[in-house]
Amino acid sequence: MNITPVFTDYTTEPLKNQPNSRRNFQSCRFALTTDEILTTEIQVPDKFTKTQVKRLKIVLPYLLKKFGVELKKEVELYSVELEKIFGKEKMGEHLGKLLLIVIDNTWDYKTEGNIKCKTYRLNVVNYKKISTMIFGSEEKVEEELIEETKRTLEEELRTGQFQYTTVDFRQYHPLVNMPKKIRNKILHDAGYIYEYDIASCAPTIIIERARKSGVKIPFNKEVDRFFKNPNRYRDYIARRANVSTKEVKQTINALIHGSRMSTKSEIFTEILEGSMSKFVRLSANPRFMKFRKSMGRILRELAGEVENGDDMSFGKRTFMLYTEIEQKIRKIWLDVAKEIGAKILLIHDGFNSDVKMDETELTEKIKSEIGYDVKIEGGVL
Repeated sequence: MNITPVFTDYTTEPLKNQPNSRRNFQSCRFALTTDEILTTEIQVPDKFTKTQVKRLKIVLPYLLKKFGVELKKEVELYSVELEKIFGKEKMGEHLGKLLLIVIDNTWDYKTEGNIKCKTYRLNVVNYKKISTMIFGSEEKVEEELIEETKRTLEEELRTGQFQYTTVDFRQYHPLVNMPKKIRNKILHDAGYIYEYDIASCAPTIIIERARKSGVKIPFNKEVDRFFKNPNRYRDYIARRANVSTKEVKQTINALIHGSRMSTKSEIFTEILEGSMSKFVRLSANPRFMKFRKSMGRILRELAGEVENGDDMSFGKRTFMLYTEIEQKIRKIWLDVAKEIGAKILLIHDGFNSDVKMDETELTEKIKSEIGYDVKIEGGVL
């Protein structure tokens, strides 16, 4: 099989030299059949040129940031972004082939609101070998990413005046997309050692919203069990279904975002890693079945409340349902921080602070100002 150039974006011509390729004529997308997942057999050279070494000192920390410390993620990447990091010339393409594996050639830049880039996996063997050659060890790459980020965000970390980008009503900061281990190290060193978040944010907010909207919830007792103590409920289901608590948590979140309990969904293929025994045990658990039916009813009822929701997918509408309330809570956090002179970084449904706060007081303030009964949990880095 010919190796697909890493940075090539095909236009309207069928994939060349790729037998049995499929083309979606409606959206100009391309995909390979399952048995054609692209791999690379390019070997790492014994040494790199000075120019390549200089470029790799940029590339390796970037890849760590994108693929995470465990190096297992599958990530969509823009060709423009890759060219910026790797370089546009043949050297950049060569380094890309050494370090990236294309696992999904599908792309679509024309469908508004649903941009799809090619999906990549990291060539972990080559990454580790090259990291040792360039930095001396993988750990040194982490250290370089940490120091580079500290330099870039020095002013923001010092003042607490973080610059966010708003996407779908949610504010994001570059630190949020960092691997958690690295982000926590940066925040710890800058003094943001106290972390807080909403316990089981999405399902908790949606259940509260349903009750306020008068939705008739089937198996309400099952929902109450979850609402009163999400951690205990997830632990119970995990033990009874013989799966991990993390898998239960991720399954609940996936269901809220529009996934189904199906062998064709991400719940089976990604969260449960294709394990049919896990899937059967979890989907057949009587109490979890009741909970799923309740949440399905809630989501269907509430989905109609989303403004201009007819043009959105079901998952997008449920996302909007809780992020709307989440934004009100984040504003309260910012107001509290301003009152007490704290510096905070907003991270998804939580924040890190340089000042210790009382979780109970935060919980009560949210309830008094917007009427939502959510629990704030805290910890120290």
